[in-house]
Amino acid sequence: MEIYKSTYQTLNIKGDSLVNVWYPGMDEDTFKTEMQVFAEKVMRYRAKNILVDLSQSDFIVTPDLQDWSEKLLSDVYEKAGTVKQAIVVSADIMALVSVKQSVEDNASAGITEYFPSIEEAEEWIISN
Repeated sequence: MEIYKSTYQTLNIKGDSLVNVWYPGMDEDTFKTEMQVFAEKVMRYRAKNILVDLSQSDFIVTPDLQDWSEKLLSDVYEKAGTVKQAIVVSADIMALVSVKQSVEDNASAGITEYFPSIEEAEEWIISN
């Protein structure tokens, strides 16, 4: 069930998972706005599992934005009861590094794993 769609991301509920797909073309202000929407939807739908597909995104999360994201999401995952987060990354090594740093900085993210494909991420999400 689609719960949000913009030029830069879509959010869908699939079972007890929130599926978040990011698209290219964002700037810093757009990223912040879209992250606030993401955080609100995680809380609203109490997403137990989160699958984030960044394979199409070209946005690099700077250290300052990593800090901002951590503050935004610091207790969102905990309050929502999120237990797993699967992240599908692009081949762009800089995007991978910035995403990993951002998530690793957010200790409340629970169990986070990185995958090269949506299929592998979905398989892990539904496993125990």
